[in-house]
Amino acid sequence: MLKMTALLKKDQGSVIVAAMLILVLLTIIGIAATSTSRTELNITSNTQLHKMAFFTAESGWQHLTNWLDDEYPLPTQNIGSKLKDPEGSDIEDNDLDGLFNEPDEAIDDYDSAQYGSPQGLPLSDTHPHWKYFATAEFQGAGISPGWDPSLFLKYNYQIISIGEVRQGKGWRFRR
Repeated sequence: MLKMTALLKKDQGSVIVAAMLILVLLTIIGIAATSTSRTELNITSNTQLHKMAFFTAESGWQHLTNWLDDEYPLPTQNIGSKLKDPEGSDIEDNDLDGLFNEPDEAIDDYDSAQYGSPQGLPLSDTHPHWKYFATAEFQGAGISPGWDPSLFLKYNYQIISIGEVRQGKGWRFRR
């Protein structure tokens, strides 16, 4: 009986060691899971910002195309986006929403002087830090098939639009 008690006394700390090993293992698994979820969150956030930059650039392309549709005569030089009223002294409600001097009030202009370095135009009132930089390179005019060449010409442009989304402190994504 004395031998049995001596053997049991030798094993008294083994349960604590086993419990500590299990706790260390669970802690390592928890840290790994937290790190993985943080990485996944960063990936998702970057994907969302890149999509926003892409669609901001897409809006710039559409805006420039609509501007070209409204111009007569069409410009025959390279043009870039330009802030019409950078000082904010515009007293007109250009987008007819009842508000004046908003960031997107003065986005209606393109200029040949801005071709090499277009100014960033705000996407909307709610997202003034989302901007697009649009340029159109005039690539010549030609005869439009099926139309009288004395009345109709086809103007060819290469339009480039870059979207920029700023998020947080200095985060900048361009697409």
